[in-house]
Amino acid sequence: MATADAAGGPYASFVSLPRGGAGATLGAASVAGAVTAIAGAAGSVGGARAAAAEAEAAFDLARAVLADYDRWAEVRAREEAARQERKLVMQVPDTGAGAAGAGRRSSQVMLHFKLPDGRTVNQGFEAGAGCFDVYTKVYELLKDKESAFFITVSGPVGGAVTLSKKKLSDDSFADDLTKFGLQAGKAYDVAISQGRR
Repeated sequence: MATADAAGGPYASFVSLPRGGAGATLGAASVAGAVTAIAGAAGSVGGARAAAAEAEAAFDLARAVLADYDRWAEVRAREEAARQERKLVMQVPDTGAGAAGAGRRSSQVMLHFKLPDGRTVNQGFEAGAGCFDVYTKVYELLKDKESAFFITVSGPVGGAVTLSKKKLSDDSFADDLTKFGLQAGKAYDVAISQGRR
């Protein structure tokens, strides 16, 4: 039961209502006091509604923050799982042909382009790619695109030489790299020389 100590609580208006007992009657003063108490209680109800609206807004904000956190935690967990997978993949020993085979699939031919300006570029090509693809790559790499250039292929690198300085010419454009004499899974040097204008 509420007591006078609860004067600041939500039941304060009701605590001040006159108490009735056996045979108690209400006088005019008691009725006026009751009306005042009820009016105060009505004001408390309006305040309670405003407080409930504020509480609901606070809970909505808390739900939004928790939903954002859940999404962040889910993304973080996926990133961590991907990071762990990459670490595991990095621990797998490379069974390739050493440094010359690094980054090359067995169906590819690795070409080491040595350009006239001293740059070197490594590029893998599928063994079934055409010789014209190599010619196009060389043209893309050249800084001086106006002067004539010549392409000589030799190799394989790091193994028994099966192709000693074969020129890539217009006659070989229709051939694929295998028909030209290159083997899948091997690396070759591609020397580019260029005449000056």
